Amino acid sequence: SPNKNTLRYILALGLRTLTLQTGEAYRNEIGLTASDMAVLVGSKAIRELFEIEHTKEVTENEKLDFSSESAEDIFDEFIDYDCDISDEKLATVLQNEKHRNLLYAPILTCTIDHLMGATEAIRGGRGLLPNLRLMSSDLVIDEIDDFVGDDLIAISRLIFLVGMLGRKVMLSSATIQPDLALGLFNAYMNGYRLYSKSRNLASNIGCAWIDEYKTTTLNISVGDENQEENRKQYIELHKKFTANKAEKIKKAVVKRRGYIADLPETSENIEFAYFDAIKQNIIDLHDNNSEKDDKTGILTSWGIVRVANITPCADLGKYLMNTDWPSDYQVKVMVYHSQQVLLMRHTQEKYLDKLLNRKDPDTIFKEPIVRKYLAESKAKNMIFIVVSTPVEEIGRDHDFNWAVIEPSSFRSIIQLAGRVRRHRQEKPENENIAVLRYNFKGYKNKNSNIDEKVFVRPGYENISKLNSHDLNAIIDENLIKEGINSIPRIIAPDSLNEKNSLIDLEHYSARLSLGNFINKGPQTPLGWISEAWWLTGFSQILAPFRKGQKSEILYLLPKFPGNENTLFTFCLKDADKYEPYEIVFGITNKEPEINKESIWLDRNYYKLLEEYSENGYVDKSAKRYGFIEVVKYNDNDKFEYSHILGLLRN
Repeated sequence: SPNKNTLRYILALGLRTLTLQTGEAYRNEIGLTASDMAVLVGSKAIRELFEIEHTKEVTENEKLDFSSESAEDIFDEFIDYDCDISDEKLATVLQNEKHRNLLYAPILTCTIDHLMGATEAIRGGRGLLPNLRLMSSDLVIDEIDDFVGDDLIAISRLIFLVGMLGRKVMLSSATIQPDLALGLFNAYMNGYRLYSKSRNLASNIGCAWIDEYKTTTLNISVGDENQEENRKQYIELHKKFTANKAEKIKKAVVKRRGYIADLPETSENIEFAYFDAIKQNIIDLHDNNSEKDDKTGILTSWGIVRVANITPCADLGKYLMNTDWPSDYQVKVMVYHSQQVLLMRHTQEKYLDKLLNRKDPDTIFKEPIVRKYLAESKAKNMIFIVVSTPVEEIGRDHDFNWAVIEPSSFRSIIQLAGRVRRHRQEKPENENIAVLRYNFKGYKNKNSNIDEKVFVRPGYENISKLNSHDLNAIIDENLIKEGINSIPRIIAPDSLNEKNSLIDLEHYSARLSLGNFINKGPQTPLGWISEAWWLTGFSQILAPFRKGQKSEILYLLPKFPGNENTLFTFCLKDADKYEPYEIVFGITNKEPEINKESIWLDRNYYKLLEEYSENGYVDKSAKRYGFIEVVKYNDNDKFEYSHILGLLRN
């Protein structure tokens, strides 16, 4: 505000699941109230589940009211905001309270998707509300380098608009690449130049670099004639700042050291060989990083196995549950990924968030489920294993003893490593991270002599194909052995060798998307900035934000409510009816053959529905909390569901 006494901004996140926990952290740690900050979440159901867990006891009057369920589409975005808004100056535009909350809340926490309409909308009025909000609100984008390719180009159009409106932008991440920072600065600079010219203002941009060690500032004058000089000034100070940061990182306690884990050269059963190698590394990492339970003397550890894709994640989880372990070892395994019914996933995340917040190192041994397993075990070693997709990499405040990583990119290695000894400062005695020599796709192709890109979805290889997929050839192992940190991401080499280096490929991707200040055209940031493509829809078509994929919302409903042993079926909601969706989805009501003794968190879906129901109406709670959003690549996709393993593509 002109008197500098108030703050108004948007915190834009990449994942919907992060909005609630971020909003809660702001309220608890900074003291913001519900009238200070609006939190935009996916649905009212998600907010309700979150609130229930943060209420010590729910009285009869506080229980959920299902009376208006039929009149409300729970997948409409829900805004958690509590402030009386009486200003009706924009009544013709803001036709409902949700829109008013979005505009008027001093601080708005949401996914960046809700803002992209400001520059992405090419028909209708979907861009009006985000434009109005951005006219009077600064913008913070969290984990900016989680976006790649066309998504970054689309975000550069948004940042150009924010600059053109005279607002400020903050980019947040521990692993921002130089070309990414420079490209987005260039977009903002060109937008702000138009703002200052249109208002006859001095065209100065205050730039700041902030980390836990220091803050560096630079004032840049952005006239028409000196853009190249401005970019040079910016990147020079950026390099100086990151060099200083790198020196601080090198002097810090090394909490995460690893090695590249070898895999069998040949095998008739590729999947078994790959999974068995993971198992052997789990045993080694446990042996070197376990903690003794004082009451039983059992050596115990909690570890994460990061897998790139959902189907191999579930297959590996099933393998680890069913395979034979040495006689003095007992394992408890949990499969964690996004394709799980909301209520089941919520229960899982609530449990892990509480258990693995190890700021008090002894609390984990007192947790009832852990205590029960340890008390009943006759083994000398107990290993708790989470097998997860990249959902574990961002936003989860978990602290593990060790990790096994299937590589997709060096960034994913850094991100996942951040979940090892997260809340403990002591230097570990042994290596605690194993990075597999090949990812699963690369290992299969190696044994079959197929030559194709494997570090994709997720990964950066769609930009340029690597000459090798062997980590020994494309990563300097010292970067893992000496301590995994962000230095290779924040400092780019003088020349890139994107065909032979996984790290260089990531820098090349950022340079290709944002660091080219010569090529123009509708698909480039420079084309949007300096040409007239903003008058058309070509830029949004050729370089869209989050390329659309067809998805459907399914509900997992009990066939015979009132019977705990009932079968379940997935249904698609059509108006007020729930029609069975069994043509495309081959749902099994029987769990796959799994060793029940190896299941870590055995969730009973029916009992959870009862727990979250009103007066025992489990069908109503299933219609409110028993949904899952499923991406379909084609109409013939078939899936299978398991309470333990989630929804899997056949």
